[in-house]
Amino acid sequence: MAKTKRALKLEKAIAWARENNLPELQGSEKQIAWAEQIRYEGYLGFIQFHPEHGANYIEILCYDLPENRSAKKYIEDHQEAIKNARMNIWAMVHGYRG
Repeated sequence: MAKTKRALKLEKAIAWARENNLPELQGSEKQIAWAEQIRYEGYLGFIQFHPEHGANYIEILCYDLPENRSAKKYIEDHQEAIKNARMNIWAMVHGYRG
């Protein structure tokens, strides 16, 4: 059976995390799968604009801190970033200046 696009993306994210010796995430299986993708896609987005600092990004993720191990924290931060982006877009569209 062929793997789904989502499964292939997850495999790529997990392989990237292992190759870069990132801390293993903790949480439920679903949380870990989602957070692995968030962590990887965050890196890809970062190096798109700052390719010269890719190693620094990985170094920060490698710090063995509780927040670098919590799948839930990655998910919550990701959701907060989306919420903030939507608020900023709304403000720009409506000409709000704070």
